[in-house]
Amino acid sequence: MFVITATTELYCNMQLASTESENTPEKYLSSVPILYFILNSHLLSFFSNETGITIFILCCLSTYLPKTEAVNETYWQEVEKDLSYIANRIKSIDTLLYTADMNSEDCKVSVMKCFLLEMKVIMHESKDIKTKGYVKNLLKNANASLSSSIYQTMSTTNCQQCETYNEENVSVFIQTFKSIVQQFNKEKQH
Repeated sequence: MFVITATTELYCNMQLASTESENTPEKYLSSVPILYFILNSHLLSFFSNETGITIFILCCLSTYLPKTEAVNETYWQEVEKDLSYIANRIKSIDTLLYTADMNSEDCKVSVMKCFLLEMKVIMHESKDIKTKGYVKNLLKNANASLSSSIYQTMSTTNCQQCETYNEENVSVFIQTFKSIVQQFNKEKQH
């Protein structure tokens, strides 16, 4: 609202100046092309009525609305894609990773968090910059999906700690992780 008020005030001052001297608003604004565009566009007339202001406010407020579940489906699909890319690139990593299993539906968030922690190990161990990028993207999408209200209400207190799972090589870890992600993805589609 400040920009509109300042622009309107500037326009009014220029109108006064143009009647008092030979300067025209166009000549005055030649050094400020953005303001010239705003003043010559219909932007100000859009905000001059209640409907325009209401639409503007609703557009601003809509950016704060919660994400829909369809977005969460996309997150898990993206995680699955990134996991496939990573699987093709990390054959040279020789490390053992804690590999959780889905032994309880109540602990699925805990299991997913365990896999995400171990993905950070893969990122650390990998020398390939593209692999690190895929891992970062995977972590971002998985964490965004886990932050949804569905997963926030699940307790992880009675779940097994990540360090208590068996250690497996990278190939087994990735295959198990893929199956867990597919379960999350199927869950979102129903």
